[in-house]
Amino acid sequence: MDSNGTKLRCLALVATLLCVSALIAACGGGQGGGDGEDGGVTVGYVPKALDQEFWLTSEAGAEAADEELSDTEVLVDAGSSEAAIDEQIAVIEDMLTRGVDALCVAPTAPDQLIPVLTRASGEVPVLLVDTDIPGWDGKTSYIGTDNLEGGRVGGEYIVEELGGSGTMAVLEGAPGNNATDARSEGAVEIAEEAGIEIVASVTANSDRAEGVNVMSDILQNNPDVEAVFSANDQMALGALETLRSRDLAEDVTLVGYDGTEEATQIIIDGGGMDATVAQNPYDMGSTCVEQAAAAANDEEIEANIDTGVTLVTEENAEDYLQEYRERLEGGGGEETTN
Repeated sequence: MDSNGTKLRCLALVATLLCVSALIAACGGGQGGGDGEDGGVTVGYVPKALDQEFWLTSEAGAEAADEELSDTEVLVDAGSSEAAIDEQIAVIEDMLTRGVDALCVAPTAPDQLIPVLTRASGEVPVLLVDTDIPGWDGKTSYIGTDNLEGGRVGGEYIVEELGGSGTMAVLEGAPGNNATDARSEGAVEIAEEAGIEIVASVTANSDRAEGVNVMSDILQNNPDVEAVFSANDQMALGALETLRSRDLAEDVTLVGYDGTEEATQIIIDGGGMDATVAQNPYDMGSTCVEQAAAAANDEEIEANIDTGVTLVTEENAEDYLQEYRERLEGGGGEETTN
């Protein structure tokens, strides 16, 4: 074999390989590292569930940010309910396996989520949405409501409605859920300061069906209870079913929390729910995705972003609901019935 020909062929092969390598590098042939220049970033969005209006609204906000940010892809997944803690842990682990560049998580049970979130924060920025974990250093940011203050807003409404005295029951969220715990704490703080007696404070796990049963149990021992504060609208709607079945809906002041469409419509219709402390789940979803994408691109973001609350009563319910629906339509989200 001609040695000169062999050398020429070898040189040609090397040149070809160098060209291919340069082409791969130019096209970003590696796995996306979240710098926004090699195909963008992927954000994992993990709400507590997707079986309630509140979480579906937050998903709509996340998807709106997905559409607005051209270099960002959003993956949304959740467990079957807020009580399905193991399922949420599995979803987070799956997101990491899929190679997300940042995570937005609404922790169902913060204490039990810390181990998996700590592992995740060693790989990607972890932003908490809706529910904070005070004292946990692994979070990049918390985006959501000041739930203690929101509970106080609900408590102040009840105090005003009862004229500063009377009895109140509390429907708590899932045990260990910092967000719903803070709401109940804030409402009880204001009520007790005014001299209102708390006759019962019972968990209904943020679930509508459990709200029906827990309200029934409360009435067995406290048939003359004058007000109910519920740490979310779903439990409040369940409690309302029980109150209606006993012709007590007109007699008991009922306050929920979240500002869902169904609860707001009942307030407008005078159907037995008096108020709801409205959060802004749409903004929670969109803001968390936007901030997560920025963090994945090594941009500095705020450690705490308060998305605020609005007390919705018969005086402002129609305006609130109109704005609520317009924002969903404008964001491309489709309304579905937290």
